[in-house]
Amino acid sequence: MKKLIIAAALVAAVPAQATLIVSGDGNIVTLLTDAFAPHDVNNQQFFTNLLNGTSKVVIRSISGPSIDATYLTGFYGGIGVSTTLFDYNSAITAASLATTSVFIDLVPYQYYTAGEVTAISDFLHSGGNFLVSGDNQYFSPDSNLYINGLLGSLGSSIHIEDDCFPCGYFDAATTVGAGPLVAGVPYIQVAAASKLTGGTALFSYAGKTVVAIEEFSVTPPGVPEPASWAMLIAGFGLTGAAMRRRRLAVAA
Repeated sequence: MKKLIIAAALVAAVPAQATLIVSGDGNIVTLLTDAFAPHDVNNQQFFTNLLNGTSKVVIRSISGPSIDATYLTGFYGGIGVSTTLFDYNSAITAASLATTSVFIDLVPYQYYTAGEVTAISDFLHSGGNFLVSGDNQYFSPDSNLYINGLLGSLGSSIHIEDDCFPCGYFDAATTVGAGPLVAGVPYIQVAAASKLTGGTALFSYAGKTVVAIEEFSVTPPGVPEPASWAMLIAGFGLTGAAMRRRRLAVAA
């Protein structure tokens, strides 16, 4: 019985995965609808895959002609997914993210505060998927700087390097990664992106990574941290020994 209990507990403690997705191009949202240019079904499929079953998404975004949250809200609304929208200068808190498992931050406008870093870190470690997007060196070099600061605080290896490709027009960034995020997505359309280093590349254009991911381990609520397992198993051993002594005493 003791062995069965320990085995079941060990299986339950296998961590799930949450995903940090970093894009060097905010225009990956532009072709989700026909508002700016004809939509692309591959960009739509990627953002559908991002949902991972959730029916509510939290978005913070700048507002502009080609990068705008309305492309996301229009697309998600059309497939029955509700969205909560924060403007670019709104602070992100644990309460902001409490009702969703997907958070999208498009081209951040300022440095992330310590409170925001904590809220986003807790969100990832609790199983949420977080997509953050910078842009090209001419449009948002400061945004890339803000994101790099956040990535460093999260312990991520991903880094945005200012660049601009394909500069001034949309073109296909080829899928180079694998997994559920890119299922049914041979490419996505990008325009005027910065390149990424580190992490695991998902999409690449002319040898430069446009979108990369990093997995975060998640420990389910109520499951002990790995450091606690030695004490837990030792406790099971002591309990088993006590039960054996009791049986011997009763037999005597």
